[in-house]
Amino acid sequence: MSERLLVLSVILLVAVLVALWAATRPRVLTARLRRGRAPGVTPSGRPLVLAFTSADCAACHAAQRPALAELAARLGDRVEIREVDVLTEREIARTFGIFSVPSTVILDAEARVVAFNIGFAPAERLLVQLPPTRNGGAATRS
Repeated sequence: MSERLLVLSVILLVAVLVALWAATRPRVLTARLRRGRAPGVTPSGRPLVLAFTSADCAACHAAQRPALAELAARLGDRVEIREVDVLTEREIARTFGIFSVPSTVILDAEARVVAFNIGFAPAERLLVQLPPTRNGGAATRS
């Protein structure tokens, strides 16, 4: 009986540690990447949304892609939106620690990470997360 209790305790401890790691991972990655320019991303002078996807991701195609299209329609050329297939562009997915799709990363005009979303992110959330543009006007205003 005590061996069983010990095994259950270890399993519970591991589950709690994994849950804590998963909950804090985006903040840790964002903080680490905010220290400078994101590797592998060239600054374009405007905010960038990296939308991580894969060919077999139903949520990417049914929900995230329409949200990105809405964002593009609202902001036009004031923001760059780039889809990144995690299976063909593995290095950039690894750089940002992407383990699930859809995921989105928001970068400012100098290619510094300002927000990180795991799972579907509606257009309104992305709009709020976008930083102001260089000319002082907010990229988030239409």
